Amino acid sequence: MKFVGIDFGWMRGASGVALLETDDGATTVTLTDVRALPDTGAVLAWIDEHVGPEESALIAVDAPTVIPAGVKMRQVDKLTHTHFGRQHGGAYPANLERPFAKSTTGFGGALVGRRYQHAAEITAQHPGPSWIALSRRRRHARPMRLLHVMLRVGELKRSIDFYVEALGMRLLRKSDYPDGKFTLAFLGYGPEESNTVLELTHNWDTASYELGGGFGHLAVAAPDIHAACARIRAAGGTITREPGPMKHGKTVIAFATDPDGYKVELIERG
Repeated sequence: MKFVGIDFGWMRGASGVALLETDDGATTVTLTDVRALPDTGAVLAWIDEHVGPEESALIAVDAPTVIPAGVKMRQVDKLTHTHFGRQHGGAYPANLERPFAKSTTGFGGALVGRRYQHAAEITAQHPGPSWIALSRRRRHARPMRLLHVMLRVGELKRSIDFYVEALGMRLLRKSDYPDGKFTLAFLGYGPEESNTVLELTHNWDTASYELGGGFGHLAVAAPDIHAACARIRAAGGTITREPGPMKHGKTVIAFATDPDGYKVELIERG
């Protein structure tokens, strides 16, 4: 599920936008984008970029007027006007004559045109000063996260085929750098914005590498570890440890090697 927060700038000021996403189990919320945009057109373009036409999203808008003129004023609009009228200009229909009304109500209409619907019921309450201060301090904070792991490979197509066909990844992007004589390919199980991915580096003048003793392995979760091993074998890969409990525990694991000899651990997880 995606959650979009929009704080419209006063008059000609920039608008702040933020995108949060939950995982499938709705147990983790990740802040995936936050920025300032110059106008409502840019905000709409940003929404279209991050929320696909078939995706669902909850959009919360902090603006003096976002209800199109044809929509009846609801209790939440009255509450908003009561609590914020003097400080923030109030809500529909108090500001229809203000210069920004056409812009913000037009934004509301544009969302309706994109098949968004106004919430049937919203609870509005005046936030306390401590809550406001905390929000201002933390609203731009982003947690650090692991972006990718890089492996150097001798033959790029062979390696891409292994990770796509044997391990079920997708090729996310690939770029050639002729001046540096190398190519980068990024693969993974989801978009880079919200997933850690694998980067394959192919230096055009290097056919193979010494793996060394420092590198351990990649780890991939497999719902059915026996089926995963069969898929790897069918794609021409090598299973170096058959599925079974780890030596000093109960977790079921297996090991395979990619075409360059890098170890890949399979961990059975439902």
